This record gives sequence, structure tokens and C-alpha cells, in this order.
Amino acid sequence: MISSKLPRFSDEYTLTIASSDPKSIAANKPVKLSKSVTKWFTKDGILVEGLFWNDVSKLIDDYADDRKNH
Repeated sequence: MISSKLPRFSDEYTLTIASSDPKSIAANKPVKLSKSVTKWFTKDGILVEGLFWNDVSKLIDDYADDRKNH
């Protein structure tokens, strides 16, 4: 399960990856990324997709690494 949160009037974006059944024997520990959205935009307001996707890829790797350690 993937969820994202960007509270109103906040620049703090949170992306979470968790098992849809946390009680399952195969469930991984949830992983979370919280970061200011300003880290992914230029001063002109243009999204630098590569920076965003690098952070998402690291989060996915963290989730997958937990699976390997089970």
C-alpha cells in the first residue's frame, strides 16, 4: 500500500509504503519519506523530476531490503 500526504498550507510531503496486511508473516515494516517539497523544485517553481524519483527509488529500495532481511 502506498500513501501520500501533503497537509494544507504545509510544504512537508510524506510518502509511505506499507503492507496492506501488517499482521501477515510476509509483511515488511513500513517505510516513510518526509521532505519539504521545496527540495524538488527550482527557484522558478519547476519540478526536477529526477530528484523526486531518486528519493522514491531509495524508499522502494528500503522497503525491498526489509523483505530480504526476513
